[in-house]
Amino acid sequence: CTWIIRDKTLSVFRLPCSQARQEQEAQDISAQHRCDAQQKEIDRIAQSAKQLAIWGKVYDNESLSRKAKQMEKQIVRLKDEQVDVTEGNQWT
Repeated sequence: CTWIIRDKTLSVFRLPCSQARQEQEAQDISAQHRCDAQQKEIDRIAQSAKQLAIWGKVYDNESLSRKAKQMEKQIVRLKDEQVDVTEGNQWT
């Protein structure tokens, strides 16, 4: 059983130390991939919201403006739910 303290959290692995560190590194890589995918989705929605807001203003279409505002609220929700990836300061 191995305990690893990092980012003020305790991780417990039922593996020898070297394997536990490898497992933690694999988890970090997985978290980074999830974070990248989430950021890509946030950027895509932000671009769409921006375009809808422009169209709503240019064509005086309130429906498009409302949709853009909904998308901006969705962006805020996604940012709140986004996976945090840290450098992994082990001693603080």
